[in-house]
Amino acid sequence: MTKIMKLALRTSLLMSLPATFSPASAQSIAQNNPGVELRLSATTETVQSGDPIHLRAELENSGKEDFFAGSMLDPIINAPAYLTIEIGDEKGTKYRGDIMHSIFSQQAINEWWTKIAPGHYYGAKIELDDESYTFLKPVGKYTITARYVSNGGVTPPSPAWQVSSYRVWKGQVTSNPVVITVTTAKANRVANGADLKP
Repeated sequence: MTKIMKLALRTSLLMSLPATFSPASAQSIAQNNPGVELRLSATTETVQSGDPIHLRAELENSGKEDFFAGSMLDPIINAPAYLTIEIGDEKGTKYRGDIMHSIFSQQAINEWWTKIAPGHYYGAKIELDDESYTFLKPVGKYTITARYVSNGGVTPPSPAWQVSSYRVWKGQVTSNPVVITVTTAKANRVANGADLKP
């Protein structure tokens, strides 16, 4: 299965946000690009067949205003906002990562959002294991992308942020592609220099 963990990167942004801010109008947020980018990276470009692939997805707010993103970057496609993984092999075959459905209380929906200040990012670590992604076992190159989808909505009043409510951006952002090469055990050792003679 896909394992996802929130990144502990720049977590101070969640604790040291300005006490007050002036949110843009609901109309401007709904119609304008918020200046948010989705970055995808991998811990290594080469993995041995059967080994998990470790990725990191980051939503960076490169805009000038606070951005509300889903606090859980999971592939729960009926959530207010979610993150999915798409994979393509050398033959052009496309695969989609794990997807899930869940039942949400109104409180859970209200608490779904987290605020990203300008110049900060929020992300998650993702592990693709060989049990759920058996199509990644054959040797070859695979192109992986992530997609963040926000269905929009309105946040509840937040005394801590001194905001009555806030219109959440609706849209989707696609990440940069990451190419992973799956090798045999011996080829992987050579690629990492283990079998090279001095």
